[in-house]
Amino acid sequence: MGERTEMNGTEAAALFRQIADRIERNAEDEFSGAFLIVPPGDCEPIDGLSVSSKPNIPAFFSNLRGQVEIAIAEVTDAAAGGSGRGRGFR
Repeated sequence: MGERTEMNGTEAAALFRQIADRIERNAEDEFSGAFLIVPPGDCEPIDGLSVSSKPNIPAFFSNLRGQVEIAIAEVTDAAAGGSGRGRGFR
């Protein structure tokens, strides 16, 4: 795998359009939440889309929190000189 480079504004805007497209493609289903986090630097973006007729708000935020906690652990590990392997660093 190649090195990930810092994302520019055009690339970040494209990610927001992609999540919007995913929401529209699932318009017939019950929309129950979406998120997109585009961190600075060379970290991977974090996104999620939930469609359910019975939205589970705690599960939605738990999913978001879990993904953010993984990213924080990877950043912390990389800053400490660890392998930083995983979603955010290559």
